[in-house]
Amino acid sequence: SPSHWERHWSRYFLGFAAVATVAWHATFHRDRWAAMYAQVCNSTHNFYLEHIKMPVIRAIEVIRYDQYNHDVIDPRIVEESIQSLERMLQDFAQTRHITIDQAVIAGQARSGDLSTVMPIYEQSIRHPVRNMIAGPVLQLLLIQIQKHRVDMERALLNMDALLQSNELNFQFMATMPAVLLFGGFVYQASRWFKHRRVAYYKALHTKLKALLRKVERLLLCYAASHEGQADSSVGMWARPLATTSTPPPARLAPREVGKLLVHLWEMQRLAPFLEPGYATKLSEDISDVASEDLDVHQKLLTINRMYRTYTFLLAHD
Repeated sequence: SPSHWERHWSRYFLGFAAVATVAWHATFHRDRWAAMYAQVCNSTHNFYLEHIKMPVIRAIEVIRYDQYNHDVIDPRIVEESIQSLERMLQDFAQTRHITIDQAVIAGQARSGDLSTVMPIYEQSIRHPVRNMIAGPVLQLLLIQIQKHRVDMERALLNMDALLQSNELNFQFMATMPAVLLFGGFVYQASRWFKHRRVAYYKALHTKLKALLRKVERLLLCYAASHEGQADSSVGMWARPLATTSTPPPARLAPREVGKLLVHLWEMQRLAPFLEPGYATKLSEDISDVASEDLDVHQKLLTINRMYRTYTFLLAHD
């Protein structure tokens, strides 16, 4: 028969050619491989920082220390703008001799109410050129610009409060790519291990079914050889007495007995690797089949019980 190398030379040749090609490519394109490796390492590091480490640290800061990282605008800047608007309104009231309480002006500045100066502004724009040069139009425009600035800064402050209230959500969303990647890896790994487990048990079941078939076949051959014999109580393993008056019962040849014992020993060796619900019971039934206290008929009944008890013995491959 052909040797191992003669049977598998094509596989070894293709494997050697593939390894040689990869080695040649790696040798003559070393810089490209090094750059690719550095890029992969850098991308992995950045992914770890942006989607695992920093979001977790920021979430802990929010939960434990109540620290927020989204500051669109400083509240002190908004307060300074409001105070500036308040001073501008006070100066305008003093310049135009408008009698109004300072507390009212402060409240209007904080609420964005310009009802005090708007009537004067409406009268002034009737003659815009004259009032722009000698009137209060320029001052009123600056007051409105400051008022719009305060409104914009307040909107930014409200946006900052909204971002702070959703800080945890943002950090959890930042970790979603890592969670999905890890979850996909765990799912695929569990599927792979489950497939391996199912394939392992299937192969084990197939081997046990084949061994049990051989055992049953040997026992049936022994039982068939005893039909019509007078002394049916002679044990399967016992040597028939030479002084008996009836013809000695047919018995298995030593080689067949050895096969039977080997098959039973192999089944006993494989039984502990079965599912926990089957291992102990199958070991007990195999011991009953191998026992010298039971005759062939009882051993066959035990095998029939095994077929009824263990569903994998009846399942089709």
